[in-house]
Amino acid sequence: MYQKIYQLWGKIGKDRFWGDLFDVRFYLIYLLKNNEKNNIIDLGCGPGIISHFANSPLKIGIDFSFEALQKAKNLNPEMELIQASMFDLPIKENTIKTVLSAHVIQATPKDQRKKACNEIKRISSKEGEIYMTWANLSSKQYKEKVQNIELVDFDYNELNEFFSKEYNVSIKGYGPYSKKVMYIFKIIYKIPESIVEIFKIEEWIQRKLLIDKKIKNGKGCIMICKKR
Repeated sequence: MYQKIYQLWGKIGKDRFWGDLFDVRFYLIYLLKNNEKNNIIDLGCGPGIISHFANSPLKIGIDFSFEALQKAKNLNPEMELIQASMFDLPIKENTIKTVLSAHVIQATPKDQRKKACNEIKRISSKEGEIYMTWANLSSKQYKEKVQNIELVDFDYNELNEFFSKEYNVSIKGYGPYSKKVMYIFKIIYKIPESIVEIFKIEEWIQRKLLIDKKIKNGKGCIMICKKR
């Protein structure tokens, strides 16, 4: 799967590639491949890499950047794309089965974060699921890239408290292990993709990188909300 994802980035410009084989968004894509929902919306979809792999007949991408939406359209001609703000989504309430917010809510200004979450909750259907990912603030990799002071104010407990009132919430840390173990994982990624798929090696790696105790000091986190 990694090779397929990297090839897609090659079509739109690898300068925006996540840059890490073990980014939590790879795990999100793995989950979406097995998610057979009628519709899915990707908030802050960017070039549409994540939703490209989603197993859904209706995919909706929303982004504030018209340039990003153009790239998403080239990559996903059948995808419905809307230029809009996540603070005021042009979507009817209780209509979306799966809502994605990958590395977006963390960059939302603190005083507007609740407004964005209210919109996510509003459009989510009665059987809806919400997937959110973010980079971990305690990771060296992330700290080197922080440019906006608002990002430092992010606390995943805010999301947990907000959504747990109506959803069953699961928050997991995502990698890494020790350098030796991570090196072995990198070697596995050099195996031909056909063999990787037959033996489901990537799926095994994805599950291994999902670690409860790494919520605060892993490379990233994923939060899954399922409506009660």
